[in-house]
Amino acid sequence: MGEKGRLAVWAAGFLGMAVFCIGAALLPGERAPEAGRGESVPAAETAEGAPERQDGEETGAGSSPSGRIAGPVDEALAADIVRAFAEAGTPFFEDPASLTLPQMEEAAIWLMIERGEMPGPEGGKVYLAGGTLMGWVETVFGLSGLPPEDCALGEYDAESDRMVLPAAAFFPVYAPVAGEAEADGEGFVLPVSLLSPKGWEGDVQGNLYLPEQVGAAVLAVENGWVRAYLGK
Repeated sequence: MGEKGRLAVWAAGFLGMAVFCIGAALLPGERAPEAGRGESVPAAETAEGAPERQDGEETGAGSSPSGRIAGPVDEALAADIVRAFAEAGTPFFEDPASLTLPQMEEAAIWLMIERGEMPGPEGGKVYLAGGTLMGWVETVFGLSGLPPEDCALGEYDAESDRMVLPAAAFFPVYAPVAGEAEADGEGFVLPVSLLSPKGWEGDVQGNLYLPEQVGAAVLAVENGWVRAYLGK
């Protein structure tokens, strides 16, 4: 699908938003306080549909992708990840471990939305298994053994081990348009234009008129692992 087709699909999906979506617009400054992290423990359950970890892979907040086996992030997954970061308003970072756990959870939830992996609503709520969510957190950030906690999108129910999200409309912080990946050492960088989520327009001929671009970013991937998300 060409970029014009992707934008048209994105705009249509944005205007209709899925039934499981969440209430208020998320602003970049509305972030949960810094969350502490303990020692790495055995990996969380891998999300259905997420790339499987390979035997011998090292994990943990203090570990570096250098010297590790290839990670799961290829160019196709990276394109979804960088759009999810933009939609979630994920802060720029040079080390994934510098993010709070709620920030990582929010990015993972947007990635699941991007990939059509979210479960359907039940009685006005969306119930997302804690292991599934943390499997996506590990896939994206390479950090395992992190227990789920509340984030801006929902509340974690420890008794049922589920993240509970309201089934209502919610909106991205930015409307992202990913560019073409460029080789960079042992990996690649992927640029993304950050557009305003407001001001999308179209006509009956299928023409799409983009809103104002408000910023730009680049996702750096090395050996299959997300290394950084930087402003341009």
